[in-house]
Amino acid sequence: TLTEYLDIYKPLFYKRSFNKFLIFICSILAVQEIRSIKFIYEKFIKHYFEGCLNSFYYFNLIINIIYPHLNKFLQKSYNHS
Repeated sequence: TLTEYLDIYKPLFYKRSFNKFLIFICSILAVQEIRSIKFIYEKFIKHYFEGCLNSFYYFNLIINIIYPHLNKFLQKSYNHS
């Protein structure tokens, strides 16, 4: 499953953050494109998961600042969708 594949990133996150990471990746795969955080939130996340839009903006900010190598992985995911 996707969770098993992404488990290698689990040590980088707290539990709640890892769940947001999984939601983020699932939403990219489900929508098959990403224009913005708001776009994937409106098209997918808010329909299936709890959490406000701002929490996903904050999560993205943390990824960009603390885990730049993970951000490169996410950028590859965006480009391949």
